[in-house]
Amino acid sequence: MSASNYPELLDSNTTTLPDNISDGSALDNPDHATLHNTLSDAVIALEAKLGTTSEIGNATLVSGSVTITDGAVNSTSTIFLTYTTSSAYMGTLYVYSQTNGSFIVKSNNSSDNNKFNWIVIN
Repeated sequence: MSASNYPELLDSNTTTLPDNISDGSALDNPDHATLHNTLSDAVIALEAKLGTTSEIGNATLVSGSVTITDGAVNSTSTIFLTYTTSSAYMGTLYVYSQTNGSFIVKSNNSSDNNKFNWIVIN
């Protein structure tokens, strides 16, 4: 998807996200049936407003660690992480390292096998 598909986001006078992606109500919209689509729309809105590029995805920790390969990642990317599942072994997520093309996410609990979403912003 491209920001050009969302002309209302390209108006330089707009300072807020459109209502259909700002408060989760897009989940009730048949055109945005999943949270992933809602996040994709929000990322497109951010790209349009900030002039940045970004990627989103999800992963599952295995024994508290996972390597994610994505061509958009570089050594100065900003990476946001958030859990989507929880268990008694849930720890604190952090980016252990990042290089061009990949990053490693770890939990401070080596028994953590939870799922999480990530967003990379350049």
